[in-house]
Amino acid sequence: MIKDKIQLKNWRKVRLDEIGLFRGGVTSIKPDDYGFGTPFITYMNVFKNSKININNLELMNVPKKDVERLGCVYGDIFFTASSETYKEIGMSSVLLNDIKNLTFNGFCKRFRLNNFNTLLPIYARYLFRSPALRYSLISKGTGDIRFNISQQSLGEIEILVPDTNTQKRIAKILSAFDEKVELNNKINQNLEQTAEAIFKEWFVKFKLPGRRKVKMIDSDLGKIPEGWNIRNVSDILERLPQGKTYTPEQIQQKGFVAVYSQSSGMILGYHNESPAFSATIDKPVILFGDHTCRMNVVTIPCSLGPNIVPFIGNIFPTIFVYFITKGKISQREYKRHWAEFEQQKIVVPTPDLAEEYVKIVKPIISKMAIIENENQKLASLRDLLLPRLMSGEIRV
Repeated sequence: MIKDKIQLKNWRKVRLDEIGLFRGGVTSIKPDDYGFGTPFITYMNVFKNSKININNLELMNVPKKDVERLGCVYGDIFFTASSETYKEIGMSSVLLNDIKNLTFNGFCKRFRLNNFNTLLPIYARYLFRSPALRYSLISKGTGDIRFNISQQSLGEIEILVPDTNTQKRIAKILSAFDEKVELNNKINQNLEQTAEAIFKEWFVKFKLPGRRKVKMIDSDLGKIPEGWNIRNVSDILERLPQGKTYTPEQIQQKGFVAVYSQSSGMILGYHNESPAFSATIDKPVILFGDHTCRMNVVTIPCSLGPNIVPFIGNIFPTIFVYFITKGKISQREYKRHWAEFEQQKIVVPTPDLAEEYVKIVKPIISKMAIIENENQKLASLRDLLLPRLMSGEIRV
């Protein structure tokens, strides 16, 4: 006990409304305002990233008065304030760049620190994503069909913080893991782009390997190679069981660890040392969720989240099915459009050509799997250290 008191002597407990101010985002957006104007932080940018991804900002035609009133600066902290599921409220992201005329989504709350004397932005990036703070944030949510968290509730959140020098040291340790993950993600993006480029050459431009001559015939979808067919998407995939929902209490009590797709930032599900989950995956499948469609190359067994639909190839290999279905569905509203997605018409080659393609790109996918699993280990180690560093259990 004495040791704990000595260790935490330079730590302070403060309420958020004592060290900064909250404000809502831009709400005066119409469908025609998307795609041009000033840089804009989307809801998903906040949800997916512990720091705002400045390479994934959108353009939005925001009124000049809102640009001036709701502009963002270095150090601003954003929280998701509304969602259909309670687990998605209170997800945080910190702006660690200076972007001119930057504004943010109205379903988020901006927290601007009065100064950086008590809390550093680089430390806040990890603090608000720590299990204890996530639990506090989720517990402040209200609602039934849709969940919300108010500015007042956010302001009542208490945080325990060390001196700024300690914050810098902790942030440096944790950010080292994320920097390596970011580098690995870039490598995997390049690898996937290579596999996709080969796919487009063969199955979109019909430029087959070995300069094979292709005889084209008429079809309902235009000219296609002879011997190829037009099928429904549902003909080439098999849906697997969906996942289930876990309460914050279950996640905390059972020691579940969130499993993320490092490529997309999406939570795939949860795992622990002895999982007893439904819809557990431990092999490559295609994961389709309300915000993303990714091929899972993670080999760590984990349970799927409730908003994720897994599927595998039926008459074609899963890798081939992923690339042919990629981008063919409205990802934000997949529950409404899944039937429409399955009925889409697509041009499919002969099975032997699909197998030939998979043999060529399989080493690429295997390399992606190795990198993705390295990311999982890095993220798990970071998440293991995070609460211990944030509580002062581990001294730095």
